Amino acid sequence: MRVPRRPLQAIEGDRGGTAIIVAIVLLMLLGFAALGVDVGYLMVVKNELQNAADASALAGARQMGEIYAGLSLSEQSTYVFSRTEIVSVAQDIGSKNLVTDVGLRNQAGDANLGILDADVKIGLWNWGESKWDHDTLGGSPSEQPDAVRVTARRDESINGPAETLFTRIWDIMNVSVSAVATAALSSLGEVAEGELELPIGISSVWFDRGTFCGEEVTFYPTNDSCAGWTNFSDTKSVNDAVLKKDILPGILDHSYESPPVTVPTTEFYFGGGNLSENTFLALDDLFNDRRTQDGDGNDATWTTLVLVYANEGDTVESCSNPNPSGGPLPIVGFATIVLEEVVDAAGKKLVGTVICDKVSDGRGGGGSYGTVGTIPGLVE
Repeated sequence: MRVPRRPLQAIEGDRGGTAIIVAIVLLMLLGFAALGVDVGYLMVVKNELQNAADASALAGARQMGEIYAGLSLSEQSTYVFSRTEIVSVAQDIGSKNLVTDVGLRNQAGDANLGILDADVKIGLWNWGESKWDHDTLGGSPSEQPDAVRVTARRDESINGPAETLFTRIWDIMNVSVSAVATAALSSLGEVAEGELELPIGISSVWFDRGTFCGEEVTFYPTNDSCAGWTNFSDTKSVNDAVLKKDILPGILDHSYESPPVTVPTTEFYFGGGNLSENTFLALDDLFNDRRTQDGDGNDATWTTLVLVYANEGDTVESCSNPNPSGGPLPIVGFATIVLEEVVDAAGKKLVGTVICDKVSDGRGGGGSYGTVGTIPGLVE
């Protein structure tokens, strides 16, 4: 059967329709490609703003930690930060990190580059809910700031909005972009060599019994407490003779320095039970010397840092004496205590009060036992 041929005019008409469809599809593809290029560009801008915000927040929080580190305990709880001493550092580091390869140049005299003063927040981080709590500049123990939050932005107010490349065909000339970062001083997670001067530790479960700030803990007799003695060693058990002959006298005259400790990798042996009278006398000598040197504003008490260990046998309802035969125990954090008295060798009693809002030199990362480090970490 013979197939009739289509007229030439009809074929040419189909070609014209196809050309129109192809042109439309090409325009759409070009539009999506243009959009993809600009979206990628804006993601780069966002990433670089995030880098600037991160650096700015860390610098501000680090400055806060350094200020705390230079203060006594009593001064830490009452010091009122000025915005200038934190914000100026955050802005300086943030501006330096805004020198990017996407159009910003930190040129001398260009006042429209940097981090806005209002975009640097000083306040408290809510650790329980992992969110910014509220702004504060300190003034009371419950309101001492521990975090800095920074917004780095490109918009009409600062740095100029990010200019688009291809989406101008849709009359989108520029886009505002921003990034937020928060850095906070977290619970102390490491201490340097010689930082620990009292060879005792508290079981971590003691802190699970409720509010521990201002609460007393018995260090001796240890069978009445969640605490134990240590030789600061992971290679030998706790030894009374070592405590009274080497460690306690050595700490007193500075001939012995405790090893550096990092949570949670460091492990020490801990033990309970009785100590000899000579060991207790050595402890009393150390207490009488250090209570006048600790900078807590009270020469009758000794404020010092102690270890917090994890013992699988301990529960909230019952703490057992740490037993060296079970091997060394991991260190999970640090607590600050105030010793008011070391009862003489005959009475043999040692009681301390755990305090909070203490800042000590070191990096964060430990459990929340009331003491934070001076080196911040990013939390948002």
